Amino acid sequence: MMCAALCFVASAWHSPRSSEVSSLQGVVTYSRLTAGTWQVWQFDLKTGVDRQLTTGLTDKRHPAKGPGALIFYHNSNQETFSVNPANGESLRVLEGLSPVRSAVASPDGSQIIFSKIRTDIVDSSNLWIARVDGADPRPFTMDGGIQDQPSWSPNGRTVAYAAGHGYGTYEIYLLEIGGRVPTQLTKNKSYESFPTWSPDGSTIAYSSEVTGDYEIWTMDPKGESQRQLTQSPGLDSTPSWSPDGRWLAFTSRRSGELEVWVCSSDGSGQRSLVATGAPACDPCWQ
Repeated sequence: MMCAALCFVASAWHSPRSSEVSSLQGVVTYSRLTAGTWQVWQFDLKTGVDRQLTTGLTDKRHPAKGPGALIFYHNSNQETFSVNPANGESLRVLEGLSPVRSAVASPDGSQIIFSKIRTDIVDSSNLWIARVDGADPRPFTMDGGIQDQPSWSPNGRTVAYAAGHGYGTYEIYLLEIGGRVPTQLTKNKSYESFPTWSPDGSTIAYSSEVTGDYEIWTMDPKGESQRQLTQSPGLDSTPSWSPDGRWLAFTSRRSGELEVWVCSSDGSGQRSLVATGAPACDPCWQ
């Protein structure tokens, strides 16, 4: 068990538009460079309070929804933890299955899907599913190469994920729970990554390098109606939907530094969301 003291730190922030501040709801958990290491922070959009949830010597990245209020994250050793925002306590999960990353709980909180890195083959990982307590682990994908960055559909029946093996092969796929043959949604021969379902299940946001620069895109679950939302120099990636489905938080380097930005679901109103004075990325909006 690893425990971390909960730290409360004030932080400035910027809304998409001053008239729409009240429409932003929930909390945004994200990674922030803190005294030399990446740590998990959580920003309350209603109160403006920014809290550091983790401490320690290892980098902690890609926070994701765990069961209840818990947040999953993985560290630079490819170990996965859950942190309780109420008290800052971090607990190791999936310990017997390491190295693992990209863990996220199912919508009903009963299961966890994660990327299990193979140590016998270079650049290879498969998605696995287990009960949320780590029991009954079993492979979900068995393809060669890398399968990573899973996202449950809101009804819990389908998983979107990124997969490939080498540049120009990473695309977005769907696979039903209990299914065997994935459906390839993108065929851009570039680098597609970080798919995430909208709360109503009608849209998948993702990051694509098809234009030569990483931007945020959306499409429907059939891979159709692909639409580019951002167009800026520098990386735009790791999209995360607001609970009401009206907004997307994402990582952007358009200012020259990694920051958490926000835009509406049609790409309008792009603004910095969390201005920390330090690099910030990997938003998870709940």
